[in-house]
Amino acid sequence: MALAVGNLLVAGALVIATYLALDANRVDDEALAREATRNMAETTAIEVRSQLQLVDHALATIAARYLRAKTEALRRHVLEETLDEQHSLLSHITSLRITDESGQVILGLDPGERPFSIGDRPYFAAAREHEGVVVSEPLQGRGDGSWFIGLALRLVSSDGKFRGVVYAPVRSDFFSRMFGAVPVGEGGTVTLRSETLRLVARYVVGRSDPPTGMGSNKVSEEFHKSLARSPLEGWYRTVTPLDSEERFFAYNRLPDYGLFVITGTSTRPYLERWHQEVWHLSLLSGFIIFAIIGSSALIFRQARRERLARREISRFAKEQSVMLETELIGMARMRDRVFLWENQALDRMFGFESGALTGQSVRAIYADDASFEFVDRDGYALLREGGRFRTQLQMRRRDGQLIWVDLSAAMVSDTESLWMMVDIDAIKQSEQKAQYLALHDPLTGVANRRLFEERLKQALGDAARSGQSVALCGIDLDGFKPINDEFGHQAGDEVLKQVATRLTEQVRANDIVARLGGDEFSLVLVGVAGEREALQVLQRCLAAVQRPIDIGRDHQVSIGASLGVALSCVHGHSAQLLMKQADDAMYEAKRAGKGRIVRAAAPQTD
Repeated sequence: MALAVGNLLVAGALVIATYLALDANRVDDEALAREATRNMAETTAIEVRSQLQLVDHALATIAARYLRAKTEALRRHVLEETLDEQHSLLSHITSLRITDESGQVILGLDPGERPFSIGDRPYFAAAREHEGVVVSEPLQGRGDGSWFIGLALRLVSSDGKFRGVVYAPVRSDFFSRMFGAVPVGEGGTVTLRSETLRLVARYVVGRSDPPTGMGSNKVSEEFHKSLARSPLEGWYRTVTPLDSEERFFAYNRLPDYGLFVITGTSTRPYLERWHQEVWHLSLLSGFIIFAIIGSSALIFRQARRERLARREISRFAKEQSVMLETELIGMARMRDRVFLWENQALDRMFGFESGALTGQSVRAIYADDASFEFVDRDGYALLREGGRFRTQLQMRRRDGQLIWVDLSAAMVSDTESLWMMVDIDAIKQSEQKAQYLALHDPLTGVANRRLFEERLKQALGDAARSGQSVALCGIDLDGFKPINDEFGHQAGDEVLKQVATRLTEQVRANDIVARLGGDEFSLVLVGVAGEREALQVLQRCLAAVQRPIDIGRDHQVSIGASLGVALSCVHGHSAQLLMKQADDAMYEAKRAGKGRIVRAAAPQTD
């Protein structure tokens, strides 16, 4: 009788253990889905911001050159030349246009396109009243009916009067094509919404038909609740109203452009395996419980039933062992930081033969002593207190390659711990690439305007504290447009890349080379002793630019450059003022005959 009662207790414990294991697996699967979705949202937001910044920089270049023009005839000439130049650099927009003060489009019309006005568009009115770039709500084109958002920047003449706007419509299908490269998986979505949550663009994996609901602000109640808790980024789980599909969602807000990037991954791929586990373990547990109850009823009469029950329990243990051999997560059991057991997924992750790590120190897969000691110090201290440890760090494969791993652990006894490792190297590399693109010119690889302004302010701050000087040089290429016209934009791109390389070769590693747009470059020389040292470096840069450039197909071209330079020891440590002085000196060099270096005039004193 006591043995029968014991069997019933085992059955009850089996039910509880099965339930706890299934619940833990469900929580882990959902956590993995949420983390992957949040990483994709962050990476996609960086890419969207990078593309919009290219348009932003183009509009700013046009507006800045318009402001510097002194006469109306010169303004129109500058606008026509700069408009063509910047449009050639923005492959992802269909048009770049300029209006007069009433909103009538005066430049940028396509051949055969009838003149029209955007004076009634809300973003025209908003651009007229604000200094920075204005981003519109999603709008539908009056001609072909396509959806787009408009980026607009007002034009102000040197006398401070409003002269119109320069604007660029970015079509929704451009974003949809970009989102097609995001690995959201089967049934996944990537969405772009405006500040008022109106739909700008949407991509659904496996669907080629145009998205429905463009311009609509119909979103789930869960999204509203998550925004109330965390306005800049967050996640939630809901059924999408547009297609009735349940997904994990993560969002990132782009506050400087008033847009939300939202990625969604279907719950089906992540939870399908868990549902299969529920079915299989339920059947297995039910079968074992039935066998235990049956054997308890006949235990006094048939010893054979007892042997059958033991055999079933042994089979159940083997089933549990098979379950640990998951394909997605590396798992290992440790004692004193030595492998007692590892599954095949972990062996494959680190490039070892099956079971080769058993008995070895875990140091074999750590990148260095510092990370090994960090986990020993912080990780095991947390585990000994009864907590769970989790971190992300680089670890080393057998062939020496470093990979990013999501590492987590929990104690299973006083002396042993269970460790889980997930390969997140692809996600980390994608994040690093997106961050690099956000700060560098995509054609030449040198710093873009954003990184240039950050580094310039940092250099001026260091110079003010150390008493050294910073030289800022504006460079505009002479004769670049004829090369584009005669040989094509591919040749022009090759010229820009070689100029950037030559400028980088002539300066020190801590100096800054940047492309601000078109054929306009800038240099920041840090820690120079004075004007003489700066001019020596710039003479080398001018000579390097003037050397013939091989553009392929047995063609060589030659260009010149006009340089303007200002020094912080003469003109002060204001980044904005120094940029204006260098810019004015550069245009003075072009007016004086090009191909020369002009020093900015010293500020007048009373």
